[in-house]
Amino acid sequence: MTQTLRALLPLTLAGLLASCGGVAPVPQPAGLRTLNEDICPSCGRPSITVQAGWVWQIPPADLLASGSEGLNPEAAPEWAAPQAVAAEARSSGRTLWEVNLQRAPLLEELPVTCFDHVSKNRPALVPPLILSSPPFSPGTAHNVWTGGRIAFTKPVPAGAVQTEAQGHEQCTDEFGPGWRMLRSDHVADPLPLGTQVLTLWALRDQP
Repeated sequence: MTQTLRALLPLTLAGLLASCGGVAPVPQPAGLRTLNEDICPSCGRPSITVQAGWVWQIPPADLLASGSEGLNPEAAPEWAAPQAVAAEARSSGRTLWEVNLQRAPLLEELPVTCFDHVSKNRPALVPPLILSSPPFSPGTAHNVWTGGRIAFTKPVPAGAVQTEAQGHEQCTDEFGPGWRMLRSDHVADPLPLGTQVLTLWALRDQP
């Protein structure tokens, strides 16, 4: 009986103090905070900007070499030939873009993703470079630093970027000399020969 009273006494005192306003609010359990964040994703979180755009994709160097030796175009993957592809850029702040070369909605018109190399060292906020070397296929790289900044033109149809030169012209016309269409091999990180770049990082700097 004594043990039962001792166990109930703190709860009774806490209840009395709470009714009088003398107890600070009890912190929410971690699971409840997670649930609240799911209900209100923007509460306490930085907003995320998403922008799709055309990027000139270059196949890995070893695919280019094998292509000169008779690579069957029909058997080659989609990225085995240089072409404009839709890429998705994401930014959760005001300084950096992450460009995903494998995910973007394919719309009738998209801006051209333009690049200006400013020889900027890799910022501390960019995640570490991730290299993968699966057997019998080109290696891949995530979180590759470009060393420059990117900006986006007005939306244009895919027919306006059939060649890389057309993409360069769009960028130069809108942003001036030095700007050109972003390529998947615009990298400042040293990569093994034949690496397929999947995600790029660049400065966010709209002229």
